[in-house]
Amino acid sequence: MWASNSDDKAPLAFQAKGVVSPIIDSMMFAGSPGQLAGPYMENNSWKISKLVDVKYMADSVKASHILFKTNTPADSTVMKAKADSIYNLIKKGAKLSSFASLSEDPGSAAKEGDLGWFKPGVMVPEFNDFVSTTKPVRLVL
Repeated sequence: MWASNSDDKAPLAFQAKGVVSPIIDSMMFAGSPGQLAGPYMENNSWKISKLVDVKYMADSVKASHILFKTNTPADSTVMKAKADSIYNLIKKGAKLSSFASLSEDPGSAAKEGDLGWFKPGVMVPEFNDFVSTTKPVRLVL
């Protein structure tokens, strides 16, 4: 989603404290959804910002995965069945690391599926949403 009424067409995204300008930090991280900030001058432009929503996310996470790539709808069906099978085995107590050699991500496969520590926004959005949980971030437009 984009801030459609903005001259700079900034993407509408959750922002962590300390990432946005000090003006937004001071006004928005103490506020509630619906709060307006401004008008204020930033980068030679007058701005008005609105706190849209609050979401709690970790500032960094550690995760592991097994990646299966698909090129066709038929591949997708086969890979989904394979992933479901492994998922069910893990739910029953098997270790993800024992299946990591099946991953098509050679970097994490060599590390038993371990992706290490990373900050939100580094991975694809669906994966980022899945692994985020604890620290407050704010949606500002």
